[in-house]
Amino acid sequence: MAVLKRKEWSSFPCPEREVQLGFVLACGQSFRWTEVCPVQTLAAEGVEEKLKELGFGYRAKYINKTAQYINSMKERENWLHNLRSEPYEDAKKQLQEKLKGVGPKVADCVCLMSLDKPGAIPVDTHIQQIVSRDYSLRLRDKTLTKRNYDEIGKHFRDLFGKYAGWAQAVLFAAELRRFKKNDPGLKKEIPTVPEKKRKKTKKKETK
Repeated sequence: MAVLKRKEWSSFPCPEREVQLGFVLACGQSFRWTEVCPVQTLAAEGVEEKLKELGFGYRAKYINKTAQYINSMKERENWLHNLRSEPYEDAKKQLQEKLKGVGPKVADCVCLMSLDKPGAIPVDTHIQQIVSRDYSLRLRDKTLTKRNYDEIGKHFRDLFGKYAGWAQAVLFAAELRRFKKNDPGLKKEIPTVPEKKRKKTKKKETK
């Protein structure tokens, strides 16, 4: 299990070139590519349709629009690179405000994987279940609202400190069924809040 430190613009296949299918997406589909695609290429007409053919679905539109926006900037890819030196909250805010289709989770993924923000916590329903079940966080909303999202991120950072994003990656991987199937004993090795501490926490909350 590893948290990758990728170049800011190294995560897209190049639709102009021969792409060999074989990558792994969250849905289980897999593909691979061997070169970094220039932002100008992904900003071109017809790229959205090509990416859909490659299996990107609704994301194809957002990739194309993002490339067009960045290509129109004076700094181009350097804008992304410069976000590495920005504080976490500022970098995340800029990603959400300027890039079409980028919400809190995607922005946190970019911050964690590409922008040197190891305290970024991408939150989805899996992480919400983990933190409620194993880390004694009582959330006020049943669904993943902005309030829940922010509370979960803070709770992770309080528990795991500066590198909380790394802990999130391990816990997320352990939660997914395909990882559990490959290594049933993996989840037993994940640290959780001790049972005695859980009981004490619940008593405090009921007072």
